[in-house]
Amino acid sequence: MDIVQYIFIGYAWLVWVISLILSEDFLNPKILRKCLVASFVSLGFGVILELMQIFTLERGLILLIMSGPIMYIVFHQLLRKIFKDLTGFEPFLTSQTSLIGGKTGSKYHKYRKIKWTDFLFSFLQGLVPIFTFAGLLILLLKLNR
Repeated sequence: MDIVQYIFIGYAWLVWVISLILSEDFLNPKILRKCLVASFVSLGFGVILELMQIFTLERGLILLIMSGPIMYIVFHQLLRKIFKDLTGFEPFLTSQTSLIGGKTGSKYHKYRKIKWTDFLFSFLQGLVPIFTFAGLLILLLKLNR
């Protein structure tokens, strides 16, 4: 039964990592839709597995793990909307080689220069879901004591 548990958990983490890698391409509706479908499949599995209590994990843990991908996409899209409303343009996901005032080098942001808000967006879109996940994990473990 452990191998089945690892397969489901592995699927959730794989969808989360792929969504993270493809997050710059979320402006393409087809890519966003595919990531959302895979994330909702993960969430659906999480709900079913949690209700059936197949695995001997802490109550709620499998649901939390399986909801990680959708949590990431929701936070990314929410932060993207907030930053777009505040700055007037789509935020750009920066990398280690990005410089304020430099060119984006992105097919979605061809004629825009990198702003400090792009660094803030990049930082927040990566860390907010992780800290939320960790906070929920700590809360879940305390509630199960």
